[in-house]
Amino acid sequence: MSQTSGVQHQPAAELIVNALQKIKKLAGHRKHADLSDQCQHLIDNIHEVLSPQYAARAAQRLAAAAAATTAAEPPSAPTDQGAPAAEADGSVEPGEQGQVQRTSSTSASGAPAGSNGDAAPTSAADDSATAAAEAAAEAARAAKAKRDADAARLAAAAQATPAPANDLVQRTDSAISDAAAMAVMQVLSMAVDTLRSNIVEAALDLVHKLIAFRYLQGAAHGLPSDKHEDEPPAAADASKLKSAADLAQPAATQVTPQALAVQLICRCDEIPDEGVEVLLLRGLLTASTSLTFTLHGQALLLAVRTCYNLHLMSRSEVNQTTAKAALTQMLNVVFQRMEAGSVKVAVSWALWWGRLIDYCIHIMAVRQATVATRMSAVYCIHKEFPS
Repeated sequence: MSQTSGVQHQPAAELIVNALQKIKKLAGHRKHADLSDQCQHLIDNIHEVLSPQYAARAAQRLAAAAAATTAAEPPSAPTDQGAPAAEADGSVEPGEQGQVQRTSSTSASGAPAGSNGDAAPTSAADDSATAAAEAAAEAARAAKAKRDADAARLAAAAQATPAPANDLVQRTDSAISDAAAMAVMQVLSMAVDTLRSNIVEAALDLVHKLIAFRYLQGAAHGLPSDKHEDEPPAAADASKLKSAADLAQPAATQVTPQALAVQLICRCDEIPDEGVEVLLLRGLLTASTSLTFTLHGQALLLAVRTCYNLHLMSRSEVNQTTAKAALTQMLNVVFQRMEAGSVKVAVSWALWWGRLIDYCIHIMAVRQATVATRMSAVYCIHKEFPS
């Protein structure tokens, strides 16, 4: 990874590492050993995952898979066409260069080594040692040239990789790649699967910060109506971090990391915990009002349905009121953007602050009622049993 990209994504790396370390600490039980291993492997490889080369490899794998699918219909030509092409280009494999040089040296001498009399053994040994040294040096130069060419090609592909076609807003420089976001979301998916409130809260907090700090950007469009369908499978081998080739399989391209983030947030509505519900509402409100992360189609419908269900089914009166205010704010932003015909519509902060003030007043009223109840109980006890 280049120094510029490393400095650019350093805040995102620190944010992800801190959250993963917290999740790993909370998932210390043997039952969640796979989650701990995946967190540790992602922590160890976080700079590689956030590098442009990682995204370029994923993009190349996707392009290769699409090309293979397109070319699979007609029967392929004979499989040994690579050798004539290599001969036509004049390129020679590194392992064959020593043989070519030895052949040329033998032909230049004009006769086999044994036909030169007494000096033949010495000259043959010198020629073979020289040929071996030249072959090794040539192979090393060819390997270095190949590594440099691959690095240059990956860097160029990373710079030239355009944003996905379904993005309605141009991504900023602070955004991490979709391949890196998918690697993070897969670990967070395992964290949500534990159904432990403290682990789920850490996962929701990380998703919210990635969207709020504009590290996770893009548009969430296609999403299954059932939020438990079409999820990427969990890692089968916990001893190895998923590579860009694994993340770029055609089956996994149906769900983008943006859509998966919305899925993860909405899946948490089944956990009966007030803290999880508050973080869920905060994440959905941030995702729906962000200028760099947009919800469309099924993703937007799922977010609205989750807020509505939480308003109806939550056991906390405060969370019910918060869900109603969040749903109202989400719909207001959607209609403002629709009427303006642009995603870049500032959120109505007056309405937002009004909802926030109402929420704070409601909390203060609940606390005052609780204090008044406690004071009346203490007064009754002192009146009944005077000291």
